[in-house]
Amino acid sequence: MLRNLCSIICIFFYGSLFAQMAVHSDVYLGSEYELYNAFDLTSFYSGVVYIDRNGGVFSFSADASWDNSDNTKHLDGSIRKYSPNAFTFPSGHGGQYQPLHISQAAGNSYIDVTYVAIPHSENDLSLDLEAIHPNFYWSIGNASDQGRLTLSWNINNNIDAFLGLKALDRLSIAGLQNGEWQRIPSLIDANSLIDFSSSTLLSGSISSITAFNLDNYSAFTLAVLEDGSAGTIKLTVSEGITPNNDGVNDNWIIKGIEAYPEAQVSVYNRSGELVFSALNGYSNSWSGNFKQNLEPLPVGPYFYTIDFDADGRIDQQGWIYINY
Repeated sequence: MLRNLCSIICIFFYGSLFAQMAVHSDVYLGSEYELYNAFDLTSFYSGVVYIDRNGGVFSFSADASWDNSDNTKHLDGSIRKYSPNAFTFPSGHGGQYQPLHISQAAGNSYIDVTYVAIPHSENDLSLDLEAIHPNFYWSIGNASDQGRLTLSWNINNNIDAFLGLKALDRLSIAGLQNGEWQRIPSLIDANSLIDFSSSTLLSGSISSITAFNLDNYSAFTLAVLEDGSAGTIKLTVSEGITPNNDGVNDNWIIKGIEAYPEAQVSVYNRSGELVFSALNGYSNSWSGNFKQNLEPLPVGPYFYTIDFDADGRIDQQGWIYINY
């Protein structure tokens, strides 16, 4: 447990140890200032563990997990997770605990995440972003493939001031690619995936709609979307379908979609799994079946996105409900 590692950590960060060393077969001091933690469960009891930001890293093995982290007890510095299929990074900086969660990761041997509670030096924005958060970001390293991303916020982030009078659904994830912050299609979590409470202006989380190539980006933060950034009029989208063959609401109808013959329409379940897509226009013919087969989807809410001209930017998004 973490409270038993204090003396080891001090030696690790201030000494000059380069050969690997094991302590009770669960903690290793590796080369390049890595403290490798192989405990099944690491519990945070009190105090912040500071990791040298000039090269130190605290790592979790593929099977390691943790609990009991908050503003007064977390890891401040670079955190590494091996085989990060699904993992919440207990990251913080400047006395603020700000976790990041990665799920559906594939092809990544390990991922490094560092939370930074100061403005990022890069400020260029894509056209669909109005602003990025001025006070924090997460840097990411060694990602080599895909993952679904969840970012968090708390009362210290002043999201209400960041949004101004805009609604919470104008919040988005932004990723830094080649010196420009770009929108990551994302959705506010009704129940935060990080602390399991309802997402509000005071605290919550937001997740990318699907897994995407993490290695295309060097940092992530929260952003405000431009109002009407797509430059088009929103379509009228049916909020529900009842595919029971009674001739009423059997198909999902998007009024006006015929004006966009290149439109890409996607529908996802609450876990972010793609359940339907139309990549070259939509014919208002989907009846709630799974992908291209006849298997009916379960009753419940589903999230949709529409890219009007297939340029990679989401122009409209929302929820539909399937019932029978």
